[in-house]
Amino acid sequence: MLVASITVPALTGCIGQMGVTKIATGFNLKAVDNRYGRAGLYLLMAPVYAITSAIDLMVVNSIEFWTGTNPVTGKAPAVADTPVEAYLKVNTDLGEDLSEAPLSSINNPNEKTFHMRALDDNGFMRIIEGKRTGDKIDIYIDGEYAASTSLEEMKRFAEENHERLALAHKQSKMG
Repeated sequence: MLVASITVPALTGCIGQMGVTKIATGFNLKAVDNRYGRAGLYLLMAPVYAITSAIDLMVVNSIEFWTGTNPVTGKAPAVADTPVEAYLKVNTDLGEDLSEAPLSSINNPNEKTFHMRALDDNGFMRIIEGKRTGDKIDIYIDGEYAASTSLEEMKRFAEENHERLALAHKQSKMG
């Protein structure tokens, strides 16, 4: 039971820039100019670092992994995509869909449009576009009109389905 309680959360987290924890570290550094004072404050802030690390590992770094950009720092590429001389090379044997951030292609040329590449259930790459006119959003898949919605409908859907979507996201990451 103990092993499961440690292993399962670890499998849902992702490598990343630890942006929220960097904010806590920045506060620690700015709070006092003395190295011993900073070390003492670091010890006092241990519970804060535990919480910020958990938020980074379970939420922020996961977003970074899937989108290629850390939402807190705004920096890309994702740590998981950092080019280094790797000991084990597998990218040459895998398709592009398994060697890049799947949602890295989200592109907002302006506030009224977005473009995103995504794999469908059959493994085909699709281009999803959203075009906003006032409160209305038209959605296109591979250049063909698919649906329309409003910002209000999207907000209501997100609020009503937040728990279900979070559970589905967690389950998809656990396999």
